[in-house]
Amino acid sequence: TLEELAGRAAIAFENARLYGALQAEIVERRQAEAGLLEASRRKDEFLAMLSHELRNPLAPIRSAIEVMRALVVPQAGEEAAARADRDARLAQALAVTDRQARHLTRLVDELLDVARISQGKIVLKTETLDLRDVVRQSLEAVQSLVDLQRQELRLQLPDRPARVRGDAARLIQVITNLLHNASKYTGPEGRIELTLARDEPADGDSDDDGRAAASRAPGFTLTVRDNGRGIPASLLPHVFDLFEQGPRGLDRNQGGLGVGLTLVQRLVQLHHGEVEARSDGPGHGSEFVVRLPAVQADEAMDTVPPEPAAAASTAPTGGAGAGRGTSAPQPQPQPQPQPQQDDEPCHVLVVDDNRDAADSMAVFLELAGFDTQVELDGARALDLAAASAPDVVLLDIGLPGLDGYEVARRLRTLPGGDRCLLIALTGYGQQDDRRRAHEAGFDVHLVKPADPDAVVELIQEWRLRAPAALHSEATTR
Repeated sequence: TLEELAGRAAIAFENARLYGALQAEIVERRQAEAGLLEASRRKDEFLAMLSHELRNPLAPIRSAIEVMRALVVPQAGEEAAARADRDARLAQALAVTDRQARHLTRLVDELLDVARISQGKIVLKTETLDLRDVVRQSLEAVQSLVDLQRQELRLQLPDRPARVRGDAARLIQVITNLLHNASKYTGPEGRIELTLARDEPADGDSDDDGRAAASRAPGFTLTVRDNGRGIPASLLPHVFDLFEQGPRGLDRNQGGLGVGLTLVQRLVQLHHGEVEARSDGPGHGSEFVVRLPAVQADEAMDTVPPEPAAAASTAPTGGAGAGRGTSAPQPQPQPQPQPQQDDEPCHVLVVDDNRDAADSMAVFLELAGFDTQVELDGARALDLAAASAPDVVLLDIGLPGLDGYEVARRLRTLPGGDRCLLIALTGYGQQDDRRRAHEAGFDVHLVKPADPDAVVELIQEWRLRAPAALHSEATTR
């Protein structure tokens, strides 16, 4: 009957509605599960990076400290030239320690700051500031890093004051994070541009989100642009996500924990500003634009601007400034490492893309009586090994380009390469890492920060097993 058909139709429509609702719920749950899995993946990746990144600065710090201990006591009858050389090595070790300790402090501070912002525990100490002074102080903080990379840093500031309300320390943190990020993803001799300009949109204009420009208050835009690696289109919408980073290999040579840009965004938002990232893709560099509201004339009269900082250089200077020290207990005199009394010196090749780690380890080995060479690149290290036939190779696994595993395999095929002592000196310390190192041909796997004295003892022990040739096969550890 018609009533039965109508009833069946109603039931069918209800079933279809319920089915649609069920399907929507299933899709929603799957999306939620995917989000949880992605969050778990990021957490696991972050923990792996945390271990590696915190170990990296510790290796050169420990090596530099051992060098300072060895050099702190003048030698009897020391010539002026020898004393000058000792002082130069000591100054280098101090610079390494200071630079890497600051880097380690910065990593820990970023983690703490992200946690504090997430919990609403950061309170800004606001005052009226001239952004030009904030920019100059930020440049002073990153100049040594730019110099080390031999990068060009161009600065463009307005002639008139750029007054905003903000926390000077936090705004310096924003700018230094952006400059660190630009330097990190821009190769040696790359170019970084920092521009500060007044942002007063004309009527009828619109911003990138389509909002009317007239609805935006006058302010200032700070742009950090580089000609580095660029950002893939798939990553661009997520660059400010916590722990988010671009594709990374074993080298991790860009470093960081994936929290710097998150911190930038949240600090800018606390200042009622906004930040965006732009890039035309890999190989085309990147651009980060920060917009901050300007101070109104009556507000600018309320507080006195901070004293202008000394102008920072905007071009590489070839070295960092002198550090500041505090008084501390004098270390106990340490015995000088004694050279090995062999007819032939032992030749050690140190390969690590972290220059501080490589140089400080090489200096300590030289003080122990070894001839050392340093190389920062795997391919060039192979060329150097082929020409010099080193007795011992200290090799970092996380090298850019050719990773340490591949370098080790190729080293073993060189003339005499099967008889040298091959030591993995790396931040990767899991059991699978040790297995891969053994399969690649390493004799010993040491996790950073390795004790320099232990490295010397290891080499000396190996030499005692082959006093005549210096090329006996080492026992795998």
